[in-house]
Amino acid sequence: MKEIYRDGKRQISVEGIRLEVKGKFDKEIELVGAEITTDIPEIIKNMLKEIGDTEEKCILYTACQKPVVIPLAAMAVIQAEITAIKAKNEALRNQPENIERRAIDALYSKADRLAESDSEDNVAGPMSIRAEAHRRLINWRMRYPECAKKEDKNNLLALASEQEHLATGALTFDADGWLDNNAQQKRHDEFIRKAEEYKEQAAKI
Repeated sequence: MKEIYRDGKRQISVEGIRLEVKGKFDKEIELVGAEITTDIPEIIKNMLKEIGDTEEKCILYTACQKPVVIPLAAMAVIQAEITAIKAKNEALRNQPENIERRAIDALYSKADRLAESDSEDNVAGPMSIRAEAHRRLINWRMRYPECAKKEDKNNLLALASEQEHLATGALTFDADGWLDNNAQQKRHDEFIRKAEEYKEQAAKI
């Protein structure tokens, strides 16, 4: 990882979208969707005062983690990393292959909405739209084979993750109360086996 800040209490490093803070409490933070600001809530300010922390701070808000208090001196370098990630993601979003893929997804969504509507065209219309989406998807996969491979791999890994989640539930949940421990373990093992199959398929892509 690339070190971007260090003081007597902590070291902050970054690699890709991950920010790592090492100090009294080690943290790993995902920077996608993160925002950093000096507008610290009063409750956090009071907590810092109670522990005698008078160092100037800023606060890092992330997409799916608790806010993290950071030294103000590190704010500029962290903001630069967040800005760079946003620029990179925006550039990826605006690449032709990604624009076309979103347009294809939009067609499938449009077909689904029409099929569920009260429109007189809720049968033939969706069929026509899905046919157009399918034609464009085939062309997209032929034109951007590496993107298609990446999408296939991610889909398989998502299926594997879903099976692992089901495996965890298989040992703790039985809606009917009919399964004994051996039957639950069998279900768990089957989900795990399926997850491993998906992972193996993904590894071959």
